[in-house]
Amino acid sequence: FLLDPGMVFSINVGLSELQNKEGKRPEERTYALFIGDTVMVDEDGPAVVLTSVKKKVKNVGIFLKNEDEDEEEPDKDAAEDLLGRSSRAALLTERTRNELTAEEKRRAHQKELATQLNEDARRRLTEQRGEQQTQKARKSNVSYKSAALLPKEPHVREMKIYIDKKYESVIMPVFGIATPFHIATIKNISMSVEGDYTYLRINFFCPGSALGRNEGNIFPNPEATFVKEITYRASNLKPPGESTVPASNLQNAFRIIKEVQKRYKTREAEEKEKEGIVKQDSLVINLNRSNPKLKDLYIRPNIAQKRMQGALEAHVNGFRFTSVRGDKVDILYNNIKHAVFQPCDGEMIIVLHFHLKNAIMFGKKRHTDVQFYTEVGEITTDLGKHQHMHDRDDLYAEQMEREMRHKLKTAFKNFIEKVEALTKEELEFEVPFRELGFNGAPYRSTCLLQPTSSALVNCTEWVSDHWGQSDQWVRYTEGVQSLNWTKIMKTIVDDPEGFFEQGGWSFLEPEGEGSEAEPGESESELEDETFNPSEEDEEEEEDSDEDYSSEAEESEYSKDSLGSEEESGKDWDELEEEARK
Repeated sequence: FLLDPGMVFSINVGLSELQNKEGKRPEERTYALFIGDTVMVDEDGPAVVLTSVKKKVKNVGIFLKNEDEDEEEPDKDAAEDLLGRSSRAALLTERTRNELTAEEKRRAHQKELATQLNEDARRRLTEQRGEQQTQKARKSNVSYKSAALLPKEPHVREMKIYIDKKYESVIMPVFGIATPFHIATIKNISMSVEGDYTYLRINFFCPGSALGRNEGNIFPNPEATFVKEITYRASNLKPPGESTVPASNLQNAFRIIKEVQKRYKTREAEEKEKEGIVKQDSLVINLNRSNPKLKDLYIRPNIAQKRMQGALEAHVNGFRFTSVRGDKVDILYNNIKHAVFQPCDGEMIIVLHFHLKNAIMFGKKRHTDVQFYTEVGEITTDLGKHQHMHDRDDLYAEQMEREMRHKLKTAFKNFIEKVEALTKEELEFEVPFRELGFNGAPYRSTCLLQPTSSALVNCTEWVSDHWGQSDQWVRYTEGVQSLNWTKIMKTIVDDPEGFFEQGGWSFLEPEGEGSEAEPGESESELEDETFNPSEEDEEEEEDSDEDYSSEAEESEYSKDSLGSEEESGKDWDELEEEARK
């Protein structure tokens, strides 16, 4: 055997049946020993030992004991004699030191996140003063530019609620005047029936009504006067000579407003999904019928609620998936970052997975991962399909499944070879190395992770969303005191600049960690200084205190009355004597 410089060898020697004359017990007098080193062949001198570590037994020794021996005290003493009685304490100390180091790293990282959070919030406030404020402001939806453009409908003249579907507006009578409101200004509506009347309540977006949400918290003109809610009432009794009850107008308005609002929100959600989408080139169709094609495939994520089969076809500059319903999904070759082909060996599906550079739109959502697959064999087994107990159809089904696996694998490989030849190997498919796979839990469930030449993948299970390690980028705090977030957020919105000047979110840090708090101040005092409730809140608290006090007085009064009744009542002896008489 020829040795070359740079070769690395692991040299191991195992010895058994060694005698220990100092052993006190029979099982301690015989032991085994296994030692090893890793060396590298040098060109000039002797081999270099790469495992330069401590050689003492307590540093490299591993002692194996049976379960029965763990419960016995003499074995514990013997192990301490071999390792040294201070080794156990040293191991515990080292483990505690490592845990403390990880905790300190977490605290330091959380402080960095807190500082970054305050700086980003202050920067956003600075940008809102300039041009950024007009860009982030909500667009003004004007129903009609003038009163002359109002629809000339009988409902408008009769001062009834009318919904204009064309302009997505609701015309309501307000103080005897037909007033239009765009559907974007309506937050929600509700209808209730109480007795002989039907009530329709309409809530509108206004400053401060949608804190923490994207819609309704930024307005083009926040200093204007806003309507928060409107309630209409109509009778459920039919007047003499009328064919319908007055409440029918409110019922129709409730139904139509819901429909228009749903359509408007769907369109807004689609426009929001399209923001940031990189415009792709047009797909060049190959009119040649001999182009590569795979049939009877499913797509993930689904185009519709129910999964549908379709065909994947390779064209001049990209793929096109066409479902049986006629839906089309185009994926260009230059937009594919990773193309993975997972065979059906040991799996119930065979997969073509594409990880894209830029997201594409289909199914009214944006996606960066698209997968095409087909099932191999039966994922579920029908136990009642066999008629006789000696039926041999199960063997025939297994043989058919093996043939189907071989057929699908051959078809997919031929498709991949044709695509790589068509693209002149600019697009290469990676095949996971199943032999190097290992079980892991990258998301919520355990799955088999398989490496490819450039990625670590699992194409069988599909994850809809993933937040990653949230503790690495999410700032979080914990405390024993519950906070009134309604008052806190109201104070922040009223004076955001002063809030960040006083330290921002540092008031959430526990005692001893906040840089703003002084040693003598308690957490409650710091919160009282940071958040001063308004007069209205104080009045509400006083009213609630009065309510509680009145309830307490009533309960005390009831207790006193019960006590007086008990004092004036007769004892058990007197009641027994009356019963005897």
